[in-house]
Amino acid sequence: HEKGNVENKVGTIRRNLFVPEPTINHLGTFNLDLLKKCSERNLGQHYRLKKSIDALFEQEKLLMAPVNKIPFDTARYESRKVNKF
Repeated sequence: HEKGNVENKVGTIRRNLFVPEPTINHLGTFNLDLLKKCSERNLGQHYRLKKSIDALFEQEKLLMAPVNKIPFDTARYESRKVNKF
């Protein structure tokens, strides 16, 4: 039942941060500006809980468990010798 909520949030971010379509002259500068805008949004209040989104996220972090304690390498490295065939 959370799928629709997540899709609505994505749409809200898209409409508020990417409309009108931004002109990007330097990707690093654009990313820093985008990060600043997202950080400012996190200081806003949650519509129902009336707490800052940042504070609610800090509470959620305590409930999160690590997925893998040992990093999983998804690649397999092999050495090969190449000839004409």
